[in-house]
Amino acid sequence: MIKLLIKIILIFIVFSIPTSAYTYNYLSSLMPNKQWRVGYYESGRVPLFNNILKSFVKQLIMDEYFPELPASVFEIKDNKKLWNELSKINNAKIKFVKEVYCENNWVNGGLVIRQEKIDSVLRKYKIDIVMVMGTLAAQKLIKDNNSAVFIIMGASNIYKAGVTKGKIYSGYRNVFATINPHKYKQQMKIFHSIVEFKKLGIVYWDTPRNKTYSAIEDVEEMSKKLGFEIVSCFSNPEEMDEEKAINDLKGCYKHLAKRADAVYITVHRSLLKHSNVYELALPFLKAKVPTFVQEDPRLVEHGFLMAISPESDCQSEGRFAAQNLKKIIEGAVPGELDMRFHEKTSLYINKEVADIIEFEVPESILMVADKVYERIKYD
Repeated sequence: MIKLLIKIILIFIVFSIPTSAYTYNYLSSLMPNKQWRVGYYESGRVPLFNNILKSFVKQLIMDEYFPELPASVFEIKDNKKLWNELSKINNAKIKFVKEVYCENNWVNGGLVIRQEKIDSVLRKYKIDIVMVMGTLAAQKLIKDNNSAVFIIMGASNIYKAGVTKGKIYSGYRNVFATINPHKYKQQMKIFHSIVEFKKLGIVYWDTPRNKTYSAIEDVEEMSKKLGFEIVSCFSNPEEMDEEKAINDLKGCYKHLAKRADAVYITVHRSLLKHSNVYELALPFLKAKVPTFVQEDPRLVEHGFLMAISPESDCQSEGRFAAQNLKKIIEGAVPGELDMRFHEKTSLYINKEVADIIEFEVPESILMVADKVYERIKYD
């Protein structure tokens, strides 16, 4: 009888052992001395991600989960170099694991790790948490992957992109994401109130996954509310080499400059990588067409009219994510945390662009603008 009881207890223990690293990690959040091992995966090199990572770390320092760092560390603009510096710290609540810094297709030291190998990579380095930057990275990693806690930042329209199952909660027990639900609609309202356009030009590539980058569904909704027509041009840089992608984008910009009376400058690989942004903006300057930059306000300095960007380079998003990481470490379930955050925004305007396109920016707008560029920065 005693032997039988021992066997039953052993069987119960075996089948009670969590089958995924995530389940183990969640239970171990009740262990106050546990060090949490963090990996990193991004869609590609985007300045936005660098800003978010820095603000994330600053919040960890404020919460005493990470030690104070020299100011020079926060001046590093290359995320991989920044990660390497962070990984040197060993005696903290959070351990940034040097070997698990991954870009694009999970490139790690030259080795491309396919989707089916992600679990094994995370297990090999005993990763508890993965910081996921960007929509593409999130789409590749999240679904039915229970090997770690995933914290998603810097992503566009994550619900419509199929990354989360809900707009308030992620719908996955081990996933937390940051979401500003009204960001693009707010941009449309402000741009339209200033310019009062009737035809809005927009570049995007017409696939369910990639339409999320351009926020086309939000633009379509606002076109009905505000009464403007959408003039589209399709461009898919993923199917082209760099030179063809740039020429394709130039072609779209020339097309829209002739047909729209304002243009919404959406995310595009070539726009992020091209060395001469002014050259890309030139068709709109010649045609005297006002432009509004969707994501990267730095483009305004190089020849586009205006942008609205999160205040202080997305610091609020990084802080919000780190604050919720603290809740997770203290025992909260990631999928039960509210993803919504509302960030203050900054308005950027280029006065020389306004003069060239003969657009008179209202004095009231200039007064509230956070950054006014007097001149175009020619590349």
